[in-house]
Amino acid sequence: MRISAGIQTIIDQAAKEKRCFYGSTHSQRRAMLNLARDGELKRTYCNTYMTAHQWDELVPPDRMLYTARSLGERHERRVFAGHIAVAAHKLDHPWRIHDNTVVIAASCSPTVRPSSRLRRI
Repeated sequence: MRISAGIQTIIDQAAKEKRCFYGSTHSQRRAMLNLARDGELKRTYCNTYMTAHQWDELVPPDRMLYTARSLGERHERRVFAGHIAVAAHKLDHPWRIHDNTVVIAASCSPTVRPSSRLRRI
């Protein structure tokens, strides 16, 4: 499947901002999901993608930071914690702690269906 000009613009903008990208409209989300199924994109989180080539070049701490930046843009009130905070502050740590989960600090219970990839502390 070929990447459309509209999707490519989204990809380029996200690359400049060092984050993953996501679809804002139903048609964008559908196109990105199809591209992920074809192997051109890597689905890093729900409606969060990166080109497979770019993703493979990143080390685990950077992968989590790219994902967190993208999620932070959509969920501005979230406070990231755990291994994401460690990576953001460039603290020395073992890469094995990056288990593809997103950790947020939350003072209340979830209002939406819990995700196996989202941990609240």
